[in-house]
Amino acid sequence: TLGADTRYDHISRVGLYGSQLGTITGIVRQDGVNEYSAALYASGQLQLTPRLRLTLGLRGDHYGYDVTAGLAANSGTGSDNLLSPKAAIAWAPIDYVELYANYGEGFHSNDVRGATISVDPVTGDPADQVQVLARARGGEVGGRVELGRFNATAVVFYLDLASELVFVGDAGSTEPNDASHRVGAEFSAFWRPTDWLTFDGSAAFTHA
Repeated sequence: TLGADTRYDHISRVGLYGSQLGTITGIVRQDGVNEYSAALYASGQLQLTPRLRLTLGLRGDHYGYDVTAGLAANSGTGSDNLLSPKAAIAWAPIDYVELYANYGEGFHSNDVRGATISVDPVTGDPADQVQVLARARGGEVGGRVELGRFNATAVVFYLDLASELVFVGDAGSTEPNDASHRVGAEFSAFWRPTDWLTFDGSAAFTHA
């Protein structure tokens, strides 16, 4: 499978304003943002044996931006790129049971105004810039059962993010937080004993 996607955002005015009784009384910050992204991806599946299959994928992303800030020092242009590999393997020891393991990388995109900021618009103090694309890495190991009208899935997983980002609403600025790590487990089951009756349940646990 081969694919591509692209996106362009033209935001002529995005801002944070002081207000009283619903009426704007002042401008904290006001910016214009142009941002575009483009991506290419490819994936392929290989049937290693009748009961074992392997899936591999790769995605490449490019982001570009142009920020025109009300405070000229916070204007700027730039770009960021990221490659994200992915892999999955699945094994069916018997006809109605499948065991699997997945690994993948991705990202979350940050507000590009955080990549060009140099001065806090409220205090005038120097401001730290943030990366546009923050990498994420995750994996899971699980199994599923599909037996007639019953199916169930159980999985354990982890997820690492290179950084978390907080938008400081009172200041109109962005603030990078530390990297984060999550582990957890999920279980779900579905049973339809008759055509008119269904039971389903799920449970999840996450430690972050």
